[in-house]
Amino acid sequence: MVVPAGDRQKLDVAEQVRSVDPCGFFDQARISTYGQISTLGPSMSSIGSCEVGFLQADEGRRYYLSHVIVDMDSYPPNDDDPSKQIAGETVTIDGVRSSDGDCAYKVPLRFPVSAAESSQNPDIIEVPTLSYASVRAALITPAALGCELVENTVTNMVTMFRENRIPRREALVDVPLPQRSPCELMQHLPSKYTVDKFDAETQPYDCKFFLKSGSEIFGNDLVSVGFRLHDADRAMATFGSFESAQIAGKPVLIDRNTAVGEPQCAIRFPAGAVVDGYRPGTPATESTKSAARSQPMVALRAQCRVTDDLAPIAMELFGANK
Repeated sequence: MVVPAGDRQKLDVAEQVRSVDPCGFFDQARISTYGQISTLGPSMSSIGSCEVGFLQADEGRRYYLSHVIVDMDSYPPNDDDPSKQIAGETVTIDGVRSSDGDCAYKVPLRFPVSAAESSQNPDIIEVPTLSYASVRAALITPAALGCELVENTVTNMVTMFRENRIPRREALVDVPLPQRSPCELMQHLPSKYTVDKFDAETQPYDCKFFLKSGSEIFGNDLVSVGFRLHDADRAMATFGSFESAQIAGKPVLIDRNTAVGEPQCAIRFPAGAVVDGYRPGTPATESTKSAARSQPMVALRAQCRVTDDLAPIAMELFGANK
């Protein structure tokens, strides 16, 4: 499949984002001066994230977990969002995540661009494709401390990008699936399908494309593939209209929606080992330990006749758990 240059750039940025270890932006020595670090690993909100949890005490000397979170998969800011200069970079204040008093910023990820990737036409000024990360605090007291630690993390991020010292995955937390692209599925389609349209985006963990089957009965079919994280203890628990099933002898959750028109299927399956961000020996409740354990999952959605064909392929490709 031939990908236009503009789309190729987006895919290259997404690949770069997947290679980054978000845990590497934290100054753990500094954070630990405010409380013992108890957890370090991906946040349940995003498979491309990392959160560091450190212990603070309330007035009754009861410990609770405070967090600084880096998410490499953030939506771009709006044009009218307020901004601020940190370490010489213009970052955007995340109004939604800052609404409860916690500091939150969106930071542009300026990956190095080699000379070979620049425009061959000197009369054209190319605007690089940008992706954004979010950095935020959660439950840190006082709020000023949360802002201090967030801005310190932003400074680290900006400086590491500027000096080409970007932390790469493999260092602190081993989460294999976030280094893969969900768009890999397009290279393993059955011969009866061709990709008719591909929505290339910089989002590193979501992929959408339209398939043409050659049948006169069916039109183009939208396929969506994504990587997620779920609570490890409940990753395969049924919920809503999702039911337990097996495909190729492996467990899945499947929702067959037959309410309107052609049946639509949503399938989820675990891929890879549980990630445990809890640091043994540090004070923690059982709920805190449980919350630090997450299961990487693959989500596939399309017409059921399409998922019937693609699900076994996706499960083999991404290493579905038995």
